[in-house]
Amino acid sequence: MNLPDEDLCRELMSRYAMLPHIVEHSYRVCQLAVFLTRVLNRNGSRLDPDLILAGSLLHDITKTRSIETKERHAETGKQLLLELGYPEVAEVVGAHVTFETGDPAQPVNETDVVNYADKRVMHVRVVSLEDRFEDLVARYGRTPEARRRLEMLRESVLELERKVFAAGLGFAPERLQAFNRLSPYDLSALPPDFP
Repeated sequence: MNLPDEDLCRELMSRYAMLPHIVEHSYRVCQLAVFLTRVLNRNGSRLDPDLILAGSLLHDITKTRSIETKERHAETGKQLLLELGYPEVAEVVGAHVTFETGDPAQPVNETDVVNYADKRVMHVRVVSLEDRFEDLVARYGRTPEARRRLEMLRESVLELERKVFAAGLGFAPERLQAFNRLSPYDLSALPPDFP
Protein backbone atom coordinates (compact mmCIF):
# COMPACT_ATOMS: atom_id res chain seq x y z
CA MET A 1 0.00 0.00 0.00
CA ASN A 2 1.38 3.40 -0.99
CA LEU A 3 0.44 5.89 1.75
CA PRO A 4 1.64 9.47 2.22
CA ASP A 5 3.02 10.21 5.71
CA GLU A 6 2.14 13.34 7.68
CA ASP A 7 4.92 15.39 6.07
CA LEU A 8 3.81 14.48 2.55
CA CYS A 9 0.17 15.13 3.47
CA ARG A 10 1.18 18.59 4.69
CA GLU A 11 3.05 19.17 1.42
CA LEU A 12 -0.05 18.11 -0.57
CA MET A 13 -2.24 20.43 1.52
CA SER A 14 0.08 23.27 0.58
CA ARG A 15 0.40 22.26 -3.07
CA TYR A 16 -3.40 22.19 -3.50
CA ALA A 17 -3.78 25.49 -1.61
CA MET A 18 -6.04 24.28 1.17
CA LEU A 19 -7.31 27.28 3.11
CA PRO A 20 -5.87 27.52 6.65
CA HIS A 21 -9.21 26.87 8.35
CA ILE A 22 -9.71 23.72 6.22
CA VAL A 23 -6.21 22.53 7.17
CA GLU A 24 -6.99 23.15 10.84
CA HIS A 25 -10.30 21.26 10.51
CA SER A 26 -8.48 18.36 8.83
CA TYR A 27 -5.96 18.19 11.64
CA ARG A 28 -8.71 18.07 14.27
CA VAL A 29 -10.44 15.28 12.32
CA CYS A 30 -7.11 13.46 12.14
CA GLN A 31 -6.45 13.92 15.85
CA LEU A 32 -9.81 12.35 16.67
CA ALA A 33 -9.47 9.56 14.09
CA VAL A 34 -5.95 8.64 15.24
CA PHE A 35 -7.12 8.48 18.85
CA LEU A 36 -10.15 6.32 18.00
CA THR A 37 -7.91 4.02 15.98
CA ARG A 38 -5.49 3.56 18.88
CA VAL A 39 -8.28 2.64 21.29
CA LEU A 40 -10.13 0.40 18.81
CA ASN A 41 -6.91 -1.45 17.88
CA ARG A 42 -6.09 -1.93 21.56
CA ASN A 43 -9.50 -3.57 21.88
CA GLY A 44 -9.10 -5.99 18.98
CA SER A 45 -9.73 -4.01 15.78
CA ARG A 46 -7.22 -4.21 12.95
CA LEU A 47 -7.30 -0.70 11.56
CA ASP A 48 -4.38 0.70 9.56
CA PRO A 49 -3.27 3.83 11.46
CA ASP A 50 -1.28 5.15 8.48
CA LEU A 51 -4.30 4.93 6.17
CA ILE A 52 -6.46 6.67 8.76
CA LEU A 53 -3.87 9.43 9.21
CA ALA A 54 -3.60 10.05 5.46
CA GLY A 55 -7.34 9.73 4.82
CA SER A 56 -8.27 12.13 7.59
CA LEU A 57 -5.62 14.74 6.75
CA LEU A 58 -6.51 14.67 3.04
CA HIS A 59 -10.28 14.20 3.25
CA ASP A 60 -10.86 17.84 2.21
CA ILE A 61 -7.91 18.11 -0.22
CA THR A 62 -10.06 19.67 -2.98
CA LYS A 63 -12.55 21.51 -0.77
CA THR A 64 -10.86 24.90 -1.29
CA ARG A 65 -11.33 24.76 -5.06
CA SER A 66 -14.85 23.34 -4.70
CA ILE A 67 -15.91 26.50 -2.87
CA GLU A 68 -15.61 28.30 -6.22
CA THR A 69 -16.33 25.48 -8.67
CA LYS A 70 -19.21 23.91 -6.68
CA GLU A 71 -17.71 20.47 -7.43
CA ARG A 72 -18.36 17.63 -5.01
CA HIS A 73 -15.12 17.68 -3.08
CA ALA A 74 -15.30 14.04 -1.99
CA GLU A 75 -15.45 12.97 -5.63
CA THR A 76 -12.76 15.38 -6.86
CA GLY A 77 -10.56 14.53 -3.89
CA LYS A 78 -10.89 10.84 -4.66
CA GLN A 79 -10.01 11.45 -8.31
CA LEU A 80 -6.98 13.57 -7.41
CA LEU A 81 -5.64 10.97 -5.00
CA LEU A 82 -6.13 8.22 -7.58
CA GLU A 83 -4.11 10.29 -10.06
CA LEU A 84 -1.40 10.79 -7.42
CA GLY A 85 -1.16 7.02 -6.87
CA TYR A 86 -2.92 6.67 -3.52
CA PRO A 87 -5.92 4.40 -4.30
CA GLU A 88 -6.61 3.32 -0.69
CA VAL A 89 -6.59 6.92 0.54
CA ALA A 90 -8.77 7.86 -2.45
CA GLU A 91 -11.41 5.34 -1.36
CA VAL A 92 -11.54 6.78 2.17
CA VAL A 93 -11.71 10.36 0.87
CA GLY A 94 -14.38 9.49 -1.71
CA ALA A 95 -16.67 8.13 1.00
CA HIS A 96 -16.30 10.82 3.67
CA VAL A 97 -19.34 12.97 2.84
CA THR A 98 -22.03 10.37 2.43
CA PHE A 99 -22.21 7.11 4.25
CA GLU A 100 -23.61 3.76 3.23
CA THR A 101 -24.31 1.88 6.42
CA GLY A 102 -23.68 -1.50 4.84
CA ASP A 103 -23.70 -4.54 7.10
CA PRO A 104 -23.59 -3.42 10.74
CA ALA A 105 -22.14 -6.84 11.62
CA GLN A 106 -18.96 -6.03 9.66
CA PRO A 107 -16.04 -4.73 11.72
CA VAL A 108 -15.34 -1.01 11.89
CA ASN A 109 -13.03 -0.03 9.03
CA GLU A 110 -10.84 2.95 8.15
CA THR A 111 -13.57 4.68 6.15
CA ASP A 112 -15.92 4.37 9.12
CA VAL A 113 -13.42 6.01 11.47
CA VAL A 114 -12.56 8.93 9.16
CA ASN A 115 -16.22 9.53 8.29
CA TYR A 116 -17.25 9.48 11.94
CA ALA A 117 -14.42 11.77 13.04
CA ASP A 118 -15.32 14.24 10.28
CA LYS A 119 -18.96 14.27 11.32
CA ARG A 120 -17.97 15.05 14.92
CA VAL A 121 -15.82 18.07 13.96
CA MET A 122 -17.63 21.31 13.13
CA HIS A 123 -14.99 23.66 11.78
CA VAL A 124 -12.31 22.88 14.39
CA ARG A 125 -14.45 21.97 17.41
CA VAL A 126 -15.53 18.49 18.39
CA VAL A 127 -19.31 18.67 18.84
CA SER A 128 -22.20 16.27 19.26
CA LEU A 129 -23.79 14.80 16.15
CA GLU A 130 -26.94 16.76 16.98
CA ASP A 131 -25.02 20.06 16.92
CA ARG A 132 -23.14 19.07 13.77
CA PHE A 133 -26.29 18.20 11.84
CA GLU A 134 -28.10 21.30 13.05
CA ASP A 135 -25.25 23.30 11.49
CA LEU A 136 -25.31 21.23 8.28
CA VAL A 137 -29.06 21.77 7.89
CA ALA A 138 -28.66 25.52 8.48
CA ARG A 139 -25.90 25.74 5.83
CA TYR A 140 -26.99 23.20 3.22
CA GLY A 141 -30.65 22.39 3.87
CA ARG A 142 -32.05 25.03 1.50
CA THR A 143 -34.62 22.74 -0.12
CA PRO A 144 -36.94 20.01 1.20
CA GLU A 145 -34.92 17.45 -0.79
CA ALA A 146 -31.63 18.65 0.75
CA ARG A 147 -33.11 18.49 4.24
CA ARG A 148 -34.42 14.97 3.55
CA ARG A 149 -30.95 13.83 2.40
CA LEU A 150 -29.35 15.37 5.49
CA GLU A 151 -31.86 13.62 7.75
CA MET A 152 -31.07 10.28 6.08
CA LEU A 153 -27.36 10.98 6.50
CA ARG A 154 -27.91 11.88 10.16
CA GLU A 155 -29.64 8.56 10.78
CA SER A 156 -26.80 6.70 9.05
CA VAL A 157 -24.15 8.51 11.08
CA LEU A 158 -26.01 7.85 14.34
CA GLU A 159 -25.95 4.17 13.38
CA LEU A 160 -22.25 4.49 12.62
CA GLU A 161 -21.65 6.06 16.04
CA ARG A 162 -23.38 3.10 17.70
CA LYS A 163 -21.24 0.69 15.65
CA VAL A 164 -17.96 2.48 16.46
CA PHE A 165 -18.68 2.68 20.18
CA ALA A 166 -19.92 -0.92 20.33
CA ALA A 167 -16.49 -1.99 19.04
CA GLY A 168 -15.05 -1.43 22.51
CA LEU A 169 -14.19 2.20 23.10
CA GLY A 170 -15.28 2.09 26.74
CA PHE A 171 -16.45 5.69 27.07
CA ALA A 172 -19.42 7.79 25.93
CA PRO A 173 -19.35 9.77 22.65
CA GLU A 174 -19.67 13.13 24.43
CA ARG A 175 -16.29 12.60 26.13
CA LEU A 176 -14.61 13.25 22.77
CA GLN A 177 -15.36 16.94 23.23
CA ALA A 178 -12.44 17.00 25.71
CA PHE A 179 -10.18 17.19 22.62
CA ASN A 180 -11.30 20.83 22.24
CA ARG A 181 -8.83 21.67 25.04
CA LEU A 182 -5.90 20.59 22.85
CA SER A 183 -4.22 22.03 19.79
CA PRO A 184 -5.51 20.13 16.75
CA TYR A 185 -1.95 19.91 15.43
CA ASP A 186 -0.75 17.65 18.24
CA LEU A 187 -1.75 14.24 16.93
CA SER A 188 -0.39 12.31 19.90
CA ALA A 189 -1.82 14.43 22.75
CA LEU A 190 -4.66 13.21 24.92
CA PRO A 191 -6.92 15.12 27.26
CA PRO A 192 -5.88 14.46 30.89
CA ASP A 193 -8.53 11.86 31.77
CA PHE A 194 -8.34 9.70 28.62
CA PRO A 195 -6.81 6.23 28.38
